[in-house]
Amino acid sequence: MPAITKVFDNLVNMVSSHSKPVDNGDEVWLLDNIAFRGEPQQVQSHDQTAGRWKAEYVAAFFDNNEAIREKIVDAVADIAQTLDIAPDDKATEERIRDRVAPFLRQIGLHKVVKIHYEGDQEAVELGSSEANGISCTDLDLPLAVAAHARPGDVRKMSVIRSQQEGADQHSDTAHLETGRTLFVEDGGWGVISDIDDTIKITEVRDRIKLIKNTFTKEAEAVPGMPELYKQLHDVLSTESHPAPFVYLSASPYNL
Repeated sequence: MPAITKVFDNLVNMVSSHSKPVDNGDEVWLLDNIAFRGEPQQVQSHDQTAGRWKAEYVAAFFDNNEAIREKIVDAVADIAQTLDIAPDDKATEERIRDRVAPFLRQIGLHKVVKIHYEGDQEAVELGSSEANGISCTDLDLPLAVAAHARPGDVRKMSVIRSQQEGADQHSDTAHLETGRTLFVEDGGWGVISDIDDTIKITEVRDRIKLIKNTFTKEAEAVPGMPELYKQLHDVLSTESHPAPFVYLSASPYNL
């Protein structure tokens, strides 16, 4: 087993050594996350202090293939309207283009990026993206951000526009991407919810309606669900433990 572990570590190091910072042709999606307390830290022999705030940072990376993507998106929009799946109007055409485009982006392998929180200049480097173009990294939050954080606080984070690739090479990231971190203490209540046909009308059992709702129509909430979730939040939240809502879906993350 130790030998296998060593081989695995070597492979991880090999991949990491070939990771590259994103450049101005790449695109980064930075997902919202939840900050939580890590393990309590020992201060003296018998004393403990609350653990540091930690969070899982998830980012999706895409290489630049804009020229090819635009041609395919145009073709898909034309086909949808020719088959009468969508109305033949400018607004619907633009909606189809916006929703199809993410599926045609080229996955960015072995990319890294730095982020920072609004009002704080400390850079946080996220782990390298894997074969699916996604990076998932558990990290401590910057001390200046965590020092005054309270449950229920929300802090905005963003990709740092410029990345230093080397001593004599400097490049920009792709589009500025932002996300939010919600601070949550142990205890209290939270809500984990599905999305399709739970809070959003998708009609997943009907293929044609699924396509229309996904690519051509404006998103529409399931009747009564916004009001129900607002009531749940009000009932389950306390000042020290505001209820977080986490949404799960089996749909492609491009949506």
